[in-house]
This record gives sequence, structure tokens and C-alpha cells, in this order.
Amino acid sequence: MILVMMRIMIVVLVVLSLALGLPATGAWSEPSTFPDLSGHWARQSVMALVQTGAIQGFPDGTFLPDTPLLLGQLVKMVCLASGQAVPSPTPGPQWAAPYLAKAEELGWLPEGVDSSDAPVSRQLLATIARRAFFPEMILASGLSFPDVSPDSMDPEAVELLHQLGVLQGQPDGLFYPADLLTRAEGCTVLARVMGRDTQTSAVQSPFGLLQVEVTPGRVLQGGHLVVRVSTPSDFASTLLWGGDDIPFSGSLAVIPIAIDDEPGPILLTLLSSSLSSSYRLEATITVAPMAVPTETIELPPEAQETMDDASLLWERKLIEEALSRTSTATLRLPFQMPVNGTIWDTYGALRTYIGWGQGRHWGVDLGGELGEGVHAVLAEMLSSRGNTVVLSHGGGLFTLYCHLVAFNVAVGDQVEKDQVIAAIGSTGASTGPHLHWEARLGTIPVNPLSFLIGGYEN
Repeated sequence: MILVMMRIMIVVLVVLSLALGLPATGAWSEPSTFPDLSGHWARQSVMALVQTGAIQGFPDGTFLPDTPLLLGQLVKMVCLASGQAVPSPTPGPQWAAPYLAKAEELGWLPEGVDSSDAPVSRQLLATIARRAFFPEMILASGLSFPDVSPDSMDPEAVELLHQLGVLQGQPDGLFYPADLLTRAEGCTVLARVMGRDTQTSAVQSPFGLLQVEVTPGRVLQGGHLVVRVSTPSDFASTLLWGGDDIPFSGSLAVIPIAIDDEPGPILLTLLSSSLSSSYRLEATITVAPMAVPTETIELPPEAQETMDDASLLWERKLIEEALSRTSTATLRLPFQMPVNGTIWDTYGALRTYIGWGQGRHWGVDLGGELGEGVHAVLAEMLSSRGNTVVLSHGGGLFTLYCHLVAFNVAVGDQVEKDQVIAAIGSTGASTGPHLHWEARLGTIPVNPLSFLIGGYEN
């Protein structure tokens, strides 16, 4: 009888708590492999690498996140993350030898760097990550960080990974390439390379798991956030970014980070409720400042004529109309590069146009042949951008392809991956043949290179 009465009381308490809409008690969390990572800022990135097999356990069950990252540890993680076949190491002081041999064979290591117990600097990490994960990408733009010299070990690696959102500078606009890294810092960069840098907030309700997952956990100005929401089927949810309501389709939201958004922590909040209960999940995401290069552009006389105010206003109106069109396309990422060419200029560069004024470069300039896309919503000659194609990828994401010499598509065409949609040219405000590749989330210009990392589908 007592047991029955206790069960009835438990049921009554549960029903009462649901009727009052009380918040969840006891946040759900995945058990940590390494107890010394509990509460550490890098915990979720490290755990994500553990789950992918890029980090394997330590004999004493600890990770020691704030100890220096050594070269042998880094090349082992990179080998595991990139799926390289490496002979089983021999236990003992030479355990890293096969990983170092593989890294040297693949050309990851700079000349003279081969000691497994050597500490890893920020510059060395950038060099190895760039050679291992992005060997085909060639970058010839200016440098964003004034303390990264053109004569340093590999300035291209630092700039490329910075543009991808993997390496992030300090608030003072410097990178400090000689600074040594801790294990936690190195693992976080590797997690970003793999698109696994996430923050997760979750709670187990009586009706099922409620969870919000945000990638990346730290995002550059001009980048974007991917938010995945999971709730029981009968729950209604609202997503807030810094207090602003963010629309999302299905379980996915893609949030643009404008290049002039203030750096610092911003709160992401999921409010989810059913008829009888409500829950609030939060994640704090840091917006990091993006360092950008400065450059001076001298346009030929015929190109300068495209930069008058009336022409630019007309161009802006046409683009805004194209970006307002809805699409039934399914958003699938990551992107591939639209052409296999050198990156001649990067997103966000501050430009001074001789004889005209100042502006910002809203895209990435590439050389090569054109492909990639989903829906064409604009194919028209514009003033400064020249012949332009705008593609709609779904989820409010658009890409622009500018300075073209010819179109192969018309408005409304369905475009497949690898289909050639146009030919590179030098129309509009251009100094020579190239492809200007731009990305917009809604109307906000974001860095198209940030969509080359990570994968998801709406």
C-alpha cells in the first residue's frame, strides 16, 4: 500500500511540474572520456575528436589539456583524422616514429622539423594543417596579420586557414605565430578543420531529449553558425540569437555573422514548450574579430565608368530583388570550390580605389573554370559586378558569380553540381579575367570560404 501511494505521489509531482511549466532539472551531458577535461573550454572539441577516432585514450585516463602540444602528438592526430594508414607503433620512446615518417613522406613537415618531442607553434600547426587538409588550395592574396612576415615559414598557410575560419587572431589584430600551443588549443584547431568544433546544450525531459548544437563554438566576423535543434515532435520552439528571433526550417538554422558585428560573447537561446511544460537551453558563442588585408586598386578607365552612383544603386536593387526570392532547394554543405584556381583576393579586404573612393571586397576572387550550383535566380549584366549569376541553395543561402563573359543558364534553371554555368571574364569593374565568388545569407555578405568546412543537409 505504501509503495502504491509513493508511486501515485511521484506521478502527481511530475504532472504538477509539467503543468506549471517548470524548467528542466539536471542538464543532460555526455559522459567525458577524460575526467580532467570536465568543465574545460575545449572539452566538446576534444570529445568530438575522440568520437571521430582522431584522439585515442591515454593509459592513465587523463588528457592534460593545458600542457604543451608536441609534434609527435600532433602528427598522430592528423594521421588519424585524415585516415592515413600508419604501421602500428612500437611501445616506448619511439612510439611517434611511424607517424613522423608518414608526415615526412606526405610532405607535411617543414625542413628540419622532425623531433617528436618538439613543442608545436601556431605557425607550425598552420603549416601542417594546411598541407594535410588543403594541399590543392593556392592563395596569393595579401596578408591579414601584420606580424606574419612574407618571409616567414609559411605565411600562405596562416592566411588560408584564417580565411577558412580555422585560425583566429587576437583582438589586437595580431597572430603571434611563434607562440607555443597547448593540447587543448591544438585540438580545437583540428576540430575546426574537420567541422567538429561545437557547443551543445541539452536536457532530458519526460517526453524525450531536447538539444541545441552550434557549430562552430567560436566564429569569425563574416562567418556563419549552423544550429541544429532536436525536440520532441509536439514541442514548439523559438530560437534567439542575442535576443533576436531567428527563423529555422526543420531542425536547421544557418545564422550569418556580419563583418561589422561586435566581437565578444553572444547568447544563443532555444525556448521550447508543449502544452504542459517549457524549457530553456542556452549556449554562449564567441564572435572573434576578423583581421583583413588592405589594398589599393587602380581600375582601367572603362571599368571606372561602371562605378557611378546611379549604376551602383541600380545594381544593388537588382541583387536585393534576387536575394528576396524563395527557393525549394535543399541546402547541402560543404561547398566545393567553384573553380580550381588560385585565390587572388579574399573576403573582407579593405580597398582603396584610385580616383573613386573606398570599399570592402565582399567575395573571393578566383581564377579557373566555373562549376557548382543549385538554382539560378539572376543572370544579368550589372554595372560594377559585370555579367552576374546568382544561385539559390535553399535555407536563405545565395552565391554570386561575377565578371563573367557569358551565361550558360537562365533565371529559374535547375543547376547540378559540376555543371558549367558561365565562363570567366573581365566585365564590369575588373582589372583582368577572374571569377568573383560571393555568398549571402539573406542580404548579409559572408565569407564563401567558410562553407568549405563541415557538412550538413537540411
